[in-house]
Amino acid sequence: MKFSYGMTIGELVVEMNNGGSQSTLYAASREAGKAIPKDIIPYVFKAAAYDYEKNMYKATSQTDESMTIENLLPLARQLQKQAKIEKLNKDIVAIPTVIENGKEPIKEIIESNPLQNELTLANQSEAQAFILEALDLTLDELSFIKELAKNKVTTNGIESIYESIKQLGGRERLNKTYYISKEVIEMAAEFCEEKSVKVSQFVEVAILEAIKKYK
Repeated sequence: MKFSYGMTIGELVVEMNNGGSQSTLYAASREAGKAIPKDIIPYVFKAAAYDYEKNMYKATSQTDESMTIENLLPLARQLQKQAKIEKLNKDIVAIPTVIENGKEPIKEIIESNPLQNELTLANQSEAQAFILEALDLTLDELSFIKELAKNKVTTNGIESIYESIKQLGGRERLNKTYYISKEVIEMAAEFCEEKSVKVSQFVEVAILEAIKKYK
């Protein structure tokens, strides 16, 4: 199976529809230098707005076949994170309170737990492990969710930077040099690292937003 992080999603879909699978894609990505996590792979195609029917990936009216796998990965990770957040909202309310003090009642979870006689809230580590396993979350992902609640950040706000990058599409790009203050460069680098996006993409989005604002 042909694979590289620079190939477009359209090229990858051709490979997948001609006998490829998520397993062979995982193996090919690993051979390319860095394996795409297996739980992220389905979201790569969702991020590009592909439908999956009868073992085939089909483009939709929203599909941009020119997007590269490298550019789609941050979007895929975000979609996966959102899916886990949605699952969390459906399964339990106020998990951060339970995890923080280990004393708040979680009657619904404990009653549905076949090991309820062995698992008590007095043992915070067991309670935490049980909840995280039930919701398929890691501690890092739970911390991310708590930060969202703390800062009252909406899902749309989190998506905005990724949606803006997606809208850049396959525009022709040129390499230009501009002088920027060290402080701004450091702030941009920190932001991009936190959001898992390329600095060049962020700069392009920022310029477009500034043009709209001051036009």
